[in-house]
Amino acid sequence: MHKRLDAIATESPYLKPSFGSGQMEVQVHSKAYDQAIINLESNLPLPSFLYQKRLWRIPYDPKLKKHSQFTNYIYAFTWEDPREDQKILNISKDDVMLVISSAGDNALSYAISSHPSRIHCVDLNPCQNHLLELKLAALVSLDYQDIWKLFGLGKHPNFQILLREKLSPHLSSHALQFWVQNAGHFEPKGKGLYETGYSGWAMKLARWVFSAMGVSKEVQQMCSATTIDAQVKIWEKKVKACISGS
Repeated sequence: MHKRLDAIATESPYLKPSFGSGQMEVQVHSKAYDQAIINLESNLPLPSFLYQKRLWRIPYDPKLKKHSQFTNYIYAFTWEDPREDQKILNISKDDVMLVISSAGDNALSYAISSHPSRIHCVDLNPCQNHLLELKLAALVSLDYQDIWKLFGLGKHPNFQILLREKLSPHLSSHALQFWVQNAGHFEPKGKGLYETGYSGWAMKLARWVFSAMGVSKEVQQMCSATTIDAQVKIWEKKVKACISGS
């Protein structure tokens, strides 16, 4: 157990032991390791994070003011294009990346397309990492159709069953509790995942702007298009001109 929690799980890629000529080995431990030692010496249970089936996430103190100020995530989806990052950074399998978690989409895209040796995802808002954890748990426990309903459509009629029976073993206790309390985000009768979080307000504002400009139908066609070329054609023909006012 201790080896599993040791310096390999250190929070920062820069906090690694240095081995130089004539230098003594400097042993660097993760916070998870240090906390485990304290708990064991006090005959207390290990922190809940340490019982995760997959040790994706390091422990944090949810009572700290910097974390407790957030009760929900801000971004339900990521709107940057990670393909542009990959072109500029030329990410390779030898790279270690430090990435803002956001909704987790960028980090997952880097992992799939560039295969860096490690990706450290950080975010002041722990709820953003709850969302990323859910996506990771889904990728290792669900089939394509369920994943598409959750993160493509943003709705799933059996989310609570999936959470209890398939996703829970792969989630930290904090993430699991968050999704138990917010299972309604995927409610089929609701507006779905992408209308939640503060980014959901941006969606509402965009919908109002499209309606006011008279391009709601065209935007729906863009969303339903199966190719980028088809989207560009609709954008250039109608949407762009109306939004720019020309």
